[in-house]
Amino acid sequence: NNEWLEEGKRDAAYKERLGSLDRFVMYRFADDDIIIPSESTWFGWYEDGNAVPLRELPMFTEDWIGLAKLERRSALRFKTLPGNHLHVNMATVDDIVEELRR
Repeated sequence: NNEWLEEGKRDAAYKERLGSLDRFVMYRFADDDIIIPSESTWFGWYEDGNAVPLRELPMFTEDWIGLAKLERRSALRFKTLPGNHLHVNMATVDDIVEELRR
């Protein structure tokens, strides 16, 4: 995620490639008991007992990996699926695939 590298040494190619995607969709499960806090599946962070959303982290505000670039183009999507971690029925998979085609 380019997060452990010092400023000026982050991989610009990584940022460019991710930022050039047509769309980047992140999914989390509403009742996830595997990834806690579940917001971390959206690149969130857990600090001092609180979930810190992606948009408040330096990796986003300073655009270390291209997510802010995607956001500016309305190409960054956050989706919540019902249920627990990876318990997805085929109808939901079909909906996801159909949405990604749009």
